[in-house]
Amino acid sequence: EYRLWAHGDRSQPPLELFCHNVLSARPTEFVSLRNPSTNLSYFPPGGAARGTVLVSSFSKLRICPWSLTVKTDDFTFATSAGEVLQSYWNGRRTLQLSELPFATARDAAGHGVGALPNRGQAQIDLRGTG
Repeated sequence: EYRLWAHGDRSQPPLELFCHNVLSARPTEFVSLRNPSTNLSYFPPGGAARGTVLVSSFSKLRICPWSLTVKTDDFTFATSAGEVLQSYWNGRRTLQLSELPFATARDAAGHGVGALPNRGQAQIDLRGTG
């Protein structure tokens, strides 16, 4: 991991970034998340979604050091389990999901329907990332 200061401003705390593919033409930077089990996205089956519970956990989060924005759909350092098939409202299209972006809570239970276990959830824990 490398210490970088946003915009070279050393009056602020540095970012600690993991540089992936550093010798390639397109290296990428990631923030290491201290506990993957508290950085997850969750989609339970139910309603218009069938399949198994889909959970994606992240150990590193891709970040652009220049703009300080994150790329939530980079799964380089993520693990996913489960799969959900979600039908659209008109039944003409089905979406197959085997991974969920970072910080994404998704469900197909409908508004006000179902208990919390049937609701999508997301958990974000950035403690210790700088």
